[in-house]
Amino acid sequence: MKSGSHRSHLPERGSGPQDRSERGVIVAGFALWLSVAMVSCLLIVGVANRASQRAAAQSAADVAALAGAAEGEERARSLAKANGAEVTSFVEDGMTVTVRIERDGIA
Repeated sequence: MKSGSHRSHLPERGSGPQDRSERGVIVAGFALWLSVAMVSCLLIVGVANRASQRAAAQSAADVAALAGAAEGEERARSLAKANGAEVTSFVEDGMTVTVRIERDGIA
């Protein structure tokens, strides 16, 4: 028997043109996946921000309506302003008070 080093006749991994193109496909696929994930995150953040703004506008309207029912239109307007909103409509009809506000472009 002969001693010594053994050489394989197989090409080294990653050295052929097919291996390079496979890496290119993986990189392109990952880039596509990453861009879809980023757009999805941006949409989720946008929807959550809009929902938060709507909730804040609703709270301002509720506070203004309660204040208007208890203490009148001027108090409703001052509390709406304190909550970053503006009263656009105040209607008092007997025991019912309807207040419409606008806050951050949300009516």
